[in-house]
Amino acid sequence: MRIIRAILICAAMMTSFLGSWRLYHRPGDLDAAAPLYGLALAALWLGTWENYSLAHKFKAWKAKLVPGIRAHRKEILACLVVFGLAIFMRVYLFGYFPPADGAAFEEVQTGGGAYGILNLHARPLEFPLTGYLPALAFHLWGESSFALRFPFLILGVLTIVPFYLLLRELFETEVALFGTLLLAVCRWHAVVSRIADELFLPIFFEVSLLYFLVKGRRTGKASHFFWLGILTGYTFYAYMAYRAIPFFVFLFFGGQFLWGFLTHCLSPKKGLGSYLRRTWAGSYRQALVFLVAMLTVLGPLIVISSRGSTLFVEAFLRHVFIRGDTASASLQLSLSDWPAKVQRALLIFTHRGADYAALNLPGELMLDPVSGVLLAWGEPMLDPVSGVLLAWGVAYCLLTFYKPYRLFFLTWLFTILLVGAVFPLNFYVGRFSGLIPVLFVVVCFLIQALWEAWDRLFGWWGRRGFALCLIGLSGLALYFNVDTFFGKQVHDSRVRAAYEDGTLALCYYLASFPPDTYVYLWSETQAVDFLFVPNDYMWACKNLWGEPLSSLTEGLPVRIPSADVAYVVLNPLAKVEEISGLVQYFYPEASCRSVAGEQGLYTIVFCHVSRQVISQRQGLQGEYYQGSDFRGSPAVTQVDRVASLDWEREGPPLDIPFGVIWRGMFYVEKEGPYSLGSDTGDEVEITVDGQCLFSTFEGEELVRVAELAKGWHILDIKFNKKVSGGRFNLYQFDEKGQKRQLTDGDLFALDPVRGLVRIRYFDGEAVLRRIDPVISFTYVPLLLDEESQRSVARPHFTGEKWEGWLEVRDEGLYNVRLQSRGGAATLRIDGQETAGCVAAESYPCKASADLFLTKGYHKLDINHSYLGGTWAGVRLTWALRPFDQAQGRLRSGQALRGEAQGMLPIDCLLPYRVDVE
Repeated sequence: MRIIRAILICAAMMTSFLGSWRLYHRPGDLDAAAPLYGLALAALWLGTWENYSLAHKFKAWKAKLVPGIRAHRKEILACLVVFGLAIFMRVYLFGYFPPADGAAFEEVQTGGGAYGILNLHARPLEFPLTGYLPALAFHLWGESSFALRFPFLILGVLTIVPFYLLLRELFETEVALFGTLLLAVCRWHAVVSRIADELFLPIFFEVSLLYFLVKGRRTGKASHFFWLGILTGYTFYAYMAYRAIPFFVFLFFGGQFLWGFLTHCLSPKKGLGSYLRRTWAGSYRQALVFLVAMLTVLGPLIVISSRGSTLFVEAFLRHVFIRGDTASASLQLSLSDWPAKVQRALLIFTHRGADYAALNLPGELMLDPVSGVLLAWGEPMLDPVSGVLLAWGVAYCLLTFYKPYRLFFLTWLFTILLVGAVFPLNFYVGRFSGLIPVLFVVVCFLIQALWEAWDRLFGWWGRRGFALCLIGLSGLALYFNVDTFFGKQVHDSRVRAAYEDGTLALCYYLASFPPDTYVYLWSETQAVDFLFVPNDYMWACKNLWGEPLSSLTEGLPVRIPSADVAYVVLNPLAKVEEISGLVQYFYPEASCRSVAGEQGLYTIVFCHVSRQVISQRQGLQGEYYQGSDFRGSPAVTQVDRVASLDWEREGPPLDIPFGVIWRGMFYVEKEGPYSLGSDTGDEVEITVDGQCLFSTFEGEELVRVAELAKGWHILDIKFNKKVSGGRFNLYQFDEKGQKRQLTDGDLFALDPVRGLVRIRYFDGEAVLRRIDPVISFTYVPLLLDEESQRSVARPHFTGEKWEGWLEVRDEGLYNVRLQSRGGAATLRIDGQETAGCVAAESYPCKASADLFLTKGYHKLDINHSYLGGTWAGVRLTWALRPFDQAQGRLRSGQALRGEAQGMLPIDCLLPYRVDVE
């Protein structure tokens, strides 16, 4: 049997080497190397089997099962109660907290990693289980916040099992039950068990590692060292705070060896050689199994490190050595205020907890001794019972450090606490979550000492009395944690606000649309273009089809006739009613609704336009008049597909002769000189943007060429039908003289066309032009990406302007407010400069003016010169102010009419006023 075990261990070593060799020669192909690593671990596990008959052991175990349950029924019942409390603390209100439509910490990135594993062939080496476990849940139950968090919740509950086994190896049953109950009801651990983040997942594996460490030292079984090696290797891939665990493992065994060596040296009867031979004979197999298991798990990390990757130390370098120009300068900055940092770290358990509301219940504002600013220090991370016991437990372990395991756990506690407090750039309490089980082990050292003292002093009655005290303390700990967690924390508005993620909520609503819905997406407060490429939100925004917009109205009118369209705005600066009114101006049949965050941190406006409605609006709005003089009211009003209209096939709506005026817009794909015309034999006049380009009304054909920018242009067609039959069509000549038939997709029926003429300039030239019913900002990076597709060199955005006419229907004093981002803006009304300001790259500027406007039309001009920044452009709002016309002043004590200013009304904006000009 010994030979077979040796062969299996050697086979494991060879197979592990082959896996690393294959990964080295085929970088990134972890799928090819993973089976070899798995075979190596399987062979190594078989090599740890002991000399016994499985059938015999099974029969013996079966015979002892019932008597064992009877003998330990009280312990089993107590364990079930503790485990039930652990489930209650972690599962109760799961879904309400954390909010199902929210995220905090790095949960979104966790979901993105899991989605990448399933769909993008991603094979992460850093935090691997943080990606693979939710990937499995996504595969089983689909992508959702429940599936994302469920594996972390299960491991959080199961942490109680290895923790109890660990305490049973170290302490009496009653002490182990008490320590496990403190962990089971711990509010801190209950919170982190609900979060899908790499910072909290390794706690389960950390506790399991401690169990196999203690168990392996006591029994010496190679199987325990096999699991210890696997878990030690895993910690190299975990969050930075857990990568110190291998150091503690080696420190533990090194300390054991050194203690034994010193003890042996003090013995006058035995020499050093006998000690080394005995140590080697008793430990070489366990050490070999441990090292092979650990190195097999570390194989991929060793391979990529040999190729120059800094995966293992990258996080440490990023958090520590980026403060100064050199490593020594960074280190000096880290150590400059270390006393205050250490003090703050020591107080998180009993006085001032995390100030991050997603992790802890915030408290009152207090002065931070390190930064000197006011922070909302939260509740202590431990309940009063656990906190007091921890303080006394640390003091006791310091006094009795020479006893088994005390120095080891103290070293673990203070190393993580001090290093995590002093060296990183920021102070983050979540970084110390891995200390949670260590804290309660330290508490149990004190409880065990008190238990033994009462047993010595009072015997059986002392043990029973002390057990009652532990039950009372357990009840208090349960009360404090339940009251704080479920009574306050999960309902606190600041806590719930920390989980509000407008982008994630947006993805959830987009995912609820039919899969063939085309989405136009816009936000004036954050970039959203990344949602249409591989990103961390893929798991929630799955199968997203559409495009981001560079401005609020870029997707209107819609040019996607073959699908339903969702027009979505995240966190609009305008009112919800104004956004809905904008979409319904183009499509009155559109249905709009809004969704707001629970704490009001985000607002999403959804407007749905069906493909039938989109198709019905493709064409021009026609007004039919009986006769050819266009007098009176139109007899028929309808949308016609005038790009190709066959009168013989479709039949005219009126008897001949009749006249029709078609109005709407048509789209120009590329800027340049254009002319329009029609092959009809009837009288026709075609006007674009107020300029007549084609006419046969005067008996002679008139053809003009106009320079048209890319975008939508106003189209008016006047047509006289005097002869039956025939057809009507529209065509255009481009700059090369090529004739192209216009299609219905190039036309949009809209009468009247309202808004301002918006012109965008690139490299000083007018390139983009559209009729815009609102004045809004521009997302410059996306705009440049769109324009770079039409030229070899990336264009330079230089600014934009709006011009048109404002119809004032109520004479009075108006307050006009101009907001500019990313440049200088000026507002002119009737040729007079009214307001202006210059905005820095990242900071908007505002200007306002009070104007007395008479009833009628007023010329409106807005110019914006782009200076830099992600967002650029102008936003204009107005409101009527109470005005005493007789006195020529504002009425005393009067403010703006209404609570807030609004956008300029769409129906009051005209792009052209030929009769005025």
